[in-house]
Parts: sequence; C-alpha cells; structure tokens
Amino acid sequence: MMTPHPTDNDLRNALEARVDAFCRTTGMSRSNIGVHALNDATAIRRILEPHSDFRISTYQRLMDWIERNADAGTAANGNGPADAEEFEVLDSACGSRVRNVTASLSYDQARAGRPRETAKQGRWSAGQPRLVVGLPAVAIAGWPFPAEQQFAFARGVAKVRIVLTDAGGVPLTRSRSGGGTFFFGHVPALGNEPAPKEWLPFRRLDPMQAGGAVIEIDSPAWLRAAS
Repeated sequence: MMTPHPTDNDLRNALEARVDAFCRTTGMSRSNIGVHALNDATAIRRILEPHSDFRISTYQRLMDWIERNADAGTAANGNGPADAEEFEVLDSACGSRVRNVTASLSYDQARAGRPRETAKQGRWSAGQPRLVVGLPAVAIAGWPFPAEQQFAFARGVAKVRIVLTDAGGVPLTRSRSGGGTFFFGHVPALGNEPAPKEWLPFRRLDPMQAGGAVIEIDSPAWLRAAS
C-alpha cells in the first residue's frame, strides 16, 4: 500500500508546531525566524495562512534552518552564554557630528504643529509625554527588515533595546537624512513626567544572539531612575 503524500495542511501543521517549539525554546519571534532563514519577516505568517500557496523548497529551507539553529538559539533565551541582564518589554499606547554616531531618546510632550496620528488613534493624548527613539543613518545601514516590521521597546537596568515583535509594536519611520525614528507613544510604565531628548551611545545587535533585539542603547539617567 502506497503511503499518501502529505497535504499542504499537513505541512503547515508540521511547520507551525516546529516554529512554535523553536520560539518557546529560544525566545525568538516568527518574524525574526523568517528574517534569518529567508530574509523575509512575513514568510512564516504567509505560509501558515489557510489556502496559501507556498513552495516546498521554501518550506524545507525554513525547517532546515530551524534544525541547524535549534541549539544555537538557546543562548538567546538565557539557557546558554547570553546576556546576564534581563529586559522587560514595555507596552506602549501608542545634525551635529555627535548626532551622526549616537542614538536619541526622549520622553517629551508633542510639539505644536507636529503630526498627531498616534493621538488620533487613541493611543495617547496630546498632553502626555511620548517615547521617541531616533537612530542615525549608520545605525540602519543595510537594515534587513521590511517596512511593515514592528518593533517594541525593552527596558533593562543600564541599557534599553529595540526588539522585533509580531504585534503591538511600531514600525521604523525613515527620514530623508537616512536615519530612522520609532514613535512609541505614551508608555504608562514611565509615568507622565517628561524628559528631554538625549544623545546616547548605541550598538547594533544580532537578533539571533540577543533574543530578537536589534539595537541596544545606553539608558539615560532619568530612565534608570524610573526602573
């Protein structure tokens, strides 16, 4: 008796089970896996959609990548030689020479005349301070993530991180100068006391080795005090 070939649904179920197990073990998100395996943050979501078309070769590349990296990824979840510092993802509602090589971080009120799309969406009121993180062009040179990729803000003790997320985050807004900005809106965990913009050292991270984090920035004094 011939063994029946697996259906597309069989392959989807197998992939979903393997991806979810890998995410639990490593702390990586589906979009992060897609970026590393296929250079496409939306690949896994598209494949898992019912009745979607996908190539067997694409499916196999994902499964092969997960198999190869199952052990390496455990470090990103604290089960191996990864970071000693723990990071808490915060729910949000929402020129000079030094500026070319540093990131900016502010928690200030919206200025008159600035776009208020986030406020219009109800994620924060115009009178509340909102978290804004700016990156210079050098920080996002060769940025591999699609425009729709979402990011979250994670707070440590002495550092903060920008991390990949599948939902509930914000995209990177590109500027004409080549840099980019994350408009996180109001963050209840940071309170309502505004803080001015500061220019801070940063470094790019490999999300595979840093639990999905892509940028790490030194915390300003006001944020360390709020921890």
